[in-house]
Amino acid sequence: MLALPDYAPIEAFLVGRCGKTEREAGLTSFREYRLLREGKDEERKERMEVARWVCFHIYSQNPYIKPPKAKTPRQYVRFPWEEMTAEEANAMRDSCHVSEEEQAELDRIIKEVLGDQL
Repeated sequence: MLALPDYAPIEAFLVGRCGKTEREAGLTSFREYRLLREGKDEERKERMEVARWVCFHIYSQNPYIKPPKAKTPRQYVRFPWEEMTAEEANAMRDSCHVSEEEQAELDRIIKEVLGDQL
């Protein structure tokens, strides 16, 4: 048996975001839909990156914000489609380090809350 995709979200995208009529949406091929979808996703990514760039410049030029200021827009907001470099991953891991005293306090709280369930 051939599995067909649910057409409702496809039609909602074509009619709502692309401005096609229901008739035009019905005549749209899956290839054309995929290309339209990729184009709209790229357009959305570009708009988000422009917004991040503008916010970076507003924030970096603000004299009332104390250092340290970010050196690149990526340091403010990371988008899901951006990969993290090894240096950034190490810096993130190091910033989340828990000291031995903090670990002992967390263990004590867990034992207090969970008691005999451990």
